[in-house]
Amino acid sequence: MNFIKKLFGKKKTDSSDDDIAPVEVDRNNEGIAVYDKSGSKFAIEKDQYRKNVLPGIFKTSWDNPQELYNAIIMALNDGFSAETLEPARRLFEIDQIHERGATIFGISLLKNERYAEAQAHFESYISKNGKSGVLLTNLAKAYSFQGNETRAKEVLWEAIELFPNLSNAVEWLAAMGKEKDGEKGYLETMSRISELDGSWYADLWLARHDLESSNLKLAVQRYEKVLALGSDSEEALYMMSGDLGKHGAVNEIITLVLPVFNLSKHGIGPAMNLLQACLETKNINQGVKILSEIKALDRPDLTEHIVFYETEFSKIS
Repeated sequence: MNFIKKLFGKKKTDSSDDDIAPVEVDRNNEGIAVYDKSGSKFAIEKDQYRKNVLPGIFKTSWDNPQELYNAIIMALNDGFSAETLEPARRLFEIDQIHERGATIFGISLLKNERYAEAQAHFESYISKNGKSGVLLTNLAKAYSFQGNETRAKEVLWEAIELFPNLSNAVEWLAAMGKEKDGEKGYLETMSRISELDGSWYADLWLARHDLESSNLKLAVQRYEKVLALGSDSEEALYMMSGDLGKHGAVNEIITLVLPVFNLSKHGIGPAMNLLQACLETKNINQGVKILSEIKALDRPDLTEHIVFYETEFSKIS
């Protein structure tokens, strides 16, 4: 079993995307997978889902902001952008989490290629309610989609200065640097972001570059900074443990990641990487402890992995 397996990663949608919580959506090539009242799973063709299922989901959640938000995110993730416009407008009207409603409505406009409207929406909301990293990042997208890359970059920097660990914004800005000046531009951009007060997300990517350049010592120094500022982040622990494992630095996973890991906080991705590290370093007690916590989650999708590690730990106990 390899480190940083995609199955357990934190999945970003193309919707923004630190601005919206990830929602697990079950898809397959034949259509949308849904469940009946008994819990049985079956597939519905996308056109049938659009016509016969999605309207009912929006209708039943129309007056409940949280349920409506979840329904919109699922629809966006499944590619039903046009169907989200009116529900997103409704969420913007009723959501007591005002920035969430504003963000989702703007994202729906962007997804429907109504870029000028999205720009006007975000600018109006910001002028009345103030700036945030999420709002500015999406405003930058509206500018970019309209071909105004200069303004998009200015707004993106503003977003990062407000919240230097907004992953989507950081990666986008670094990609701009790479497009302009190659690897040198990418590293310079990440380094500049890293220097901002409270910044740690860029250091994850700089550490990855260090590992790829066989500079484990510098990577560890960066990870120590990440842990000092962002140890609560699932993504930080997942990327750190995955990159260290990929480059054979298994002992560093144990010394850096294990002491701060908490399953309820950091999730399955880092847990699986830690299990592999515990196995490779023969750290049986810690591995069995993490495994028992995972088993307590009672997740059928993890059964195969649980059985694998139970078997492997028993071989070296």
